[in-house]
Amino acid sequence: MALAGHLTLSEAAVEPYGVVLALLAVLGHLFPIYTCLRGGGKGVATAAGAFFALAPLAVWIALGMFGVVFALTRRVSAGSLAAAAALPIAVFGVSGSAMYGGGAAIAAVLIFMRHSSNLRRLWAGTEPPFRLGPPPGR
Repeated sequence: MALAGHLTLSEAAVEPYGVVLALLAVLGHLFPIYTCLRGGGKGVATAAGAFFALAPLAVWIALGMFGVVFALTRRVSAGSLAAAAALPIAVFGVSGSAMYGGGAAIAAVLIFMRHSSNLRRLWAGTEPPFRLGPPPGR
């Protein structure tokens, strides 16, 4: 994505090209071709890496949101969802680009979709907290 600015693209094409590449990276992580579009990850780290190339300060802001929510809840999924929700706002606020902000919003929606089971457990109060070491009972 950072290379998009160095390609022979018109100035107007650089932003959409970067967003498309970022979203393709996220989609490729969520729905890997080599597993017939099943069994991918949740997309948080991939979205962070992709948008770090477009708006690094915004990703740091979202990472800060992750840290605060994780510290308060001890749940990685809650921190991840908070960071995903903060990313589009931070991207738009930092870059001023509606294109980048919209791309981050699409990534956030995809992340929330992949976290649907975590959301159900968070609402039910059954999402396990983060622990170091082996799970209890072993």
